[in-house]
Amino acid sequence: EILQDTEREVCFIIAGDIVYNMAHDVPRPERSTGKPVNGSDMDMVVVVDDQMPKEVMERLDNEIYREKIRILMAPGIREEIDYVVKPVKKIREQLRFERFRHMVACKILREGTFLFGTERLFRRVKDMLRESGVSDRLTALESRARDFRADAEAYLLKVDSERFGEKDHQLFYPSEESEEFE
Repeated sequence: EILQDTEREVCFIIAGDIVYNMAHDVPRPERSTGKPVNGSDMDMVVVVDDQMPKEVMERLDNEIYREKIRILMAPGIREEIDYVVKPVKKIREQLRFERFRHMVACKILREGTFLFGTERLFRRVKDMLRESGVSDRLTALESRARDFRADAEAYLLKVDSERFGEKDHQLFYPSEESEEFE
């Protein structure tokens, strides 16, 4: 209904566990309420073109938020939706890859799958990631992360539990993708 009010382009991109067929229904605490929810959250990025009126973006954000609360509080559902609504110019800023938040946002966009809306805008976002070199940079970071994980696993298999130090605790606390959806 909201989108019928405008000629502007918008696309909904789904990301996270669902994209990797890793969604689960194991109860876990939801961040904002601390109450248990049924497994994986649904991560969604809503991209709008730069000419989208601010009022329409705000209305879209409000409607998604209302649905998020409804689904989260419904006793039979209790699912969590993490989302962000952003214009293409925000993606251009994130493609500079200057801050950790930018890297997380780009990773989510790279992994995301088209859900609804203007497929042309979705392809444009994917092209921007590739043409900016960010996709290649993310691939290199993933390779480094795999190497780090292999080294960490080998270390943990060898280390004497009595000599496990404070610095070793970092191996159990990875960064969260939630940074994009705050």
